[in-house]
Amino acid sequence: MRSSASGGQEHEQEVSGRTLSVASCWKIAIKAGLRKLKLGEPSAAYIPAALSRTGIELLPISLAHATAVESLPPHHRDPFDWLLVAQSTIDAIPVVSVDLSLDPYGVSRLW
Repeated sequence: MRSSASGGQEHEQEVSGRTLSVASCWKIAIKAGLRKLKLGEPSAAYIPAALSRTGIELLPISLAHATAVESLPPHHRDPFDWLLVAQSTIDAIPVVSVDLSLDPYGVSRLW
């Protein structure tokens, strides 16, 4: 499941007991590094603490996930989201996102 980086602590509670893609962790780190997301501490400390606090489990990126993006139609331009779509499709889990452009992929989208 994808967790919105902009959702902050309020959103962490909504997805408790779910999964967070390593791709989302990567995106969080990029946004924090660009100063577009303020975490209050480095993402390397923030993310594990947030996962522990909320009970969210990490969803690793497998080779099957990474290579599945090759067959996705170009409905969306964000490669992070392609990976989330691939993970959602392969693992039969919903994506948490407000992004309506994910809908043409036929994944279950929450939020």
